[in-house]
Amino acid sequence: MPIFPILMVLTILGSATLCSITIYRLVSYNRKYHLPESKYTKLFGFITKEYVGFAYIIFTIFNVAFAVWFIITL
Repeated sequence: MPIFPILMVLTILGSATLCSITIYRLVSYNRKYHLPESKYTKLFGFITKEYVGFAYIIFTIFNVAFAVWFIITL
């Protein structure tokens, strides 16, 4: 197997691992330190840290799907 697909797979695994660790830390932080949300604690008045975490998960899934498709079509 050539080196490029191996590096791509390692990048995919690293990205998915980092995403899962980040989301785990966000959930554990939310459990330990509950932050009452108001319009002053949200980004632009409506974006919470949970929305950012969800967007991070979605973009990581798209990145993994595109990278796997790219490796398959090589």
